[in-house]
Formats: sequence, C-alpha cells, structure tokens
Amino acid sequence: MNTNLRQQKFLIIDDFASFRNSVISLLQSLGIERTNIDTANNGETALQALTDNHYDIILSDYNLGDDSKDGQQILEEAKDVGLIGLSTIYVMITAENARHMVMSAIEYRPDSYFVKPLNRDVCRKRLESLLNQKAELAIIDRHLESGNYNQAIAECNRKLAKNPPNMITLIKTLGTLYLKFEDYQSAAKVYEQILDTRRLPWALLELGKIYRHQGNNETACALFEEALQEDETYIQAYDQLAKIYTADEDMDHALDFLQKAVNLSPKVVVRQQNLAAMALKMDKLDIAEKAFSACIRWGKHSKFKAASDFTGLSKIYLSQKTPRKAIPILKEARRAFHGQPQQILQTALAEVSLKTRLGQPELAQKSLNEAAILYATEPDKHSSELSLDMANAYLHMGQIDKSEEIFLQLIKNNHEDQTLANQIKAITNSHNLDTRAIHQKIDDIRIEIITLNNRGVKHFKQGHHQQAIEILEEVAFRYPDNPIINRNLAQAMVTTMEEHGIEQNMIKKAHSHLQKAQKQTQHDKKLFVLQEKLNRLRFEL
Repeated sequence: MNTNLRQQKFLIIDDFASFRNSVISLLQSLGIERTNIDTANNGETALQALTDNHYDIILSDYNLGDDSKDGQQILEEAKDVGLIGLSTIYVMITAENARHMVMSAIEYRPDSYFVKPLNRDVCRKRLESLLNQKAELAIIDRHLESGNYNQAIAECNRKLAKNPPNMITLIKTLGTLYLKFEDYQSAAKVYEQILDTRRLPWALLELGKIYRHQGNNETACALFEEALQEDETYIQAYDQLAKIYTADEDMDHALDFLQKAVNLSPKVVVRQQNLAAMALKMDKLDIAEKAFSACIRWGKHSKFKAASDFTGLSKIYLSQKTPRKAIPILKEARRAFHGQPQQILQTALAEVSLKTRLGQPELAQKSLNEAAILYATEPDKHSSELSLDMANAYLHMGQIDKSEEIFLQLIKNNHEDQTLANQIKAITNSHNLDTRAIHQKIDDIRIEIITLNNRGVKHFKQGHHQQAIEILEEVAFRYPDNPIINRNLAQAMVTTMEEHGIEQNMIKKAHSHLQKAQKQTQHDKKLFVLQEKLNRLRFEL
C-alpha cells in the first residue's frame, strides 16, 4: 500500500453518526491513525473545520439533510473563499444518481465520486491514484497561497515539460495565471497546443474566453459553439455565449442561452440569479419569477443566497399588481438575513415600495428610517444598484435633497459609467421632477473628472510622470473614492519608482490609492498587476 496515504489528514462529512463511524473504520483498516481523521455532521461545522485546519482529503456525503448545505455547496463555498487548494482531494459520496446533482457540479467538480456502500479495496486504489495525481500540485499551492504568482507560473511550466498525469489541472492553472496578468498571448498558446491534438470542450471554452477578453467576440462565439457541438451539455459554453450576446445587446439570444444552462443545471444559484436579473430588466416577469423562486429554494443554505432574490420577487409582485404576495417573501428575507446589515438594508428598501403601494405611509417611513441608518453605517460597501434603490426610496417619500446627494456621489465615483448616468436620469424622470438642475450637475461632474484625468494621463504617456502625479493627486483630493483616478495615480507612482528609484513615502501613497481603487473595483486585472509591481518595489526597498 502507498504509505503516503497514512500520512494524510482526513475530514469526513456526513449527517449520520453511523456512516461517519463506518468510514472511520474503513480508513483505520487502511492504516490511517484516528488522530488524522476529523468529522463534521453538517455544512456549517465542515466549513468551520476547513477554516481552522488543513485537510489533504475530504470525504463528503452529497445529501446532508434538509437543514444543511449539501456536499456540493460545501465544495463551492470552500473553493470560493480559498479553503481548498489545488492539492486537496475532495470526494463526493452518494447513494443518488440524480442528473441535476452531477450537472450542478460542472463549475466546481469534485475529484471523484464514491457510491455507497463503500468498498475498502476500491476506496484504497482510487485514493492512492488521486493522491499520486495531486502530489506534484502541493508546491504550486504554496506559491499561490503566498501570492508568488510568477513562481507558480514557472513551476507549472517545469512540471508540464515532464508530461505528468495531472496535466489538465496544470494547464488550466497556468492559463488562469496568465490571464491574471492579462498575458493573453501566453494563455492562448497553452490552450492552442492542446487543441492542435484534440478539440476538447474545456480547452475550446478557455481559448474562447481569452478571445472574449480581447474583444474578439466573433472568434470567441465560434469556439463556444464548437464546444457545444462536442458536448451539448457543456453548461459554461452557454454562460459565455450569454455574456457575448449581452455585450452585443442582443438580449433575446442572451436570455435563451441562460435558460438552456439553467434547464441543464437548476441548482446553481448564481446562474439562476443572472437569469432572474436579466429577465426582470427585459420585463419577462414569468421567467424572472420562476428564477427568483428557484434562487430562494436552492439558495436556502448556499453562500450565494442574497436578499436581492427576495426583493426581486417582491418587485415582480408589485409589477403584477399583487403586492400582498410580497408580504411573506420580505418577512422570510428578514428571517434569512437576520444580523446581516447589507441584506436587511435591501429588504427594508423593498418594504418602502411595498408599504407605499399598500397605502401605509407611516410604515413606509419607518422602513426608510431603518434603511437610512443601515446605509450610513457602512457607506463604502454599497453597490451602485443598492445606492440607486436608496435614492429611489427617498424620492418615493419626497426627500429629494437626500436622493440627489446619493446620485452625485455615485457619479463622482463612477464618472465613466454612462449606463449609470442614464439610470439616474431615468429614475429622476420617472418621478415627474424638474430634472434640469440635477442632470446638469451630473454632466458637469463627469466632464470635470474626465478632463482632469485625461490631462494627467497625457502627461504620463509623454513621460512627464511628476506632472501627471501632481494633477492626479489634485483630482484624487477632490474625488477621493473614484477608483479610476486612484488606479491611475497609483500607476503613475509605481512607474516613476520603477524608472527613477524607490521612495518609501511614495510606496505608502501608492499603496493607499491602490487600496481605495480595490475597494470600489474588485475584479480589475490592472489592479492585480499593479499590486504585484508594488509588492516587488517594497521587497527591493
């Protein structure tokens, strides 16, 4: 027997003590010490165990009871927050053969499935095989955990040169790392080498995503469609096609592809949320109602459940002129998100609309007062959509000055977002106000920031870095939370230090501006590259 198996740390997740004990006995018969085996009886205790400890092998039942996350939801959440690395083995144990269970695992696939009842020799052979496949990923895991992405890339390339058994995992990891640095050419080369040998759906998908990032939607679309020709159940290809058609503003095709993906995999909450939001914007209320209801049903124990699932369904009932159907939905939201200020804020805002519609102005004002307190408590954490809802609630209650304050702050932080500017103008128009003054203020702010930012960027491109920094510092002083200004200022400072020498004070300033940009824009790859450069400068200081 592979003695390495004896050295691994195990976590068993199952809601029945008798089955947990039978798995413990099986592992002990393979030579694993009881001290290397932990157990959890539900999703919450499993995630806490994963937070507190490192496990090499996780054996989780799929069905953990009605009052717990299932095994798939545990896997999704653990990977999403980084509790499971590349080298961790996650095995799903099930007595079920439900198609929706397998299809829902397409994005976060377990390393293997074990079917009950467990067979000792089969388990041993498969665990040893998985362990051998994962062993070489441990060093890459350590580089990723430490933020040493360049070393992780180098290690992937070294291992791939040896044609290892875990080649697919290494290729996917390498491609993802190149994309983090926006090195599209290197990422494309990784997948093209695979596709030269065989037209595998996952490689077609990843190459298509690269072309989509580069703005070549036509080529990307062809690759996604080819992936579906190879495997018509390849759900992620439908997702990508929906994104392309959304970008092209062909919403009917986008909605169609999302519906196909949802029909194949109804339990994935995030996809149901995307479908619901898209259908609601398109006024396809029947589709939106069904999707929001699915979000609430399947999201009961999911990390991805959100108050917007409940408030979205409430909006539909208001649109359908059946407001009383929204009452139990919003009550359920309050129970589901008790102690979560952001989620309760969304619920309170939905209650303002509901109680106004029901002719209960005093109760509507009470909900608005609660929302105002919650909104002021965490001003840096609100999405644009939530801020628009807050401003709209103020308008419903006739508090125009407060709504205008929110609108102008949104523009100050998102001056390039024409869609947002149009949304604000549409909201103010819908309340039959004299909108000329607020619309002029919006346009003036956008023009001022764009003009000053362009002036700073022009100096930067001409190599006048100090002048660029001075101009952008002035803009950042006036608009301190604007992510684009903060990013450009950090970029100018980092480039100046790369070319003219490192200054400790400038490193601190660049770090501060980068943090402000990251607060507002979490998925900007330019920020990722900037952070890497700043980390190197700090190391050299």
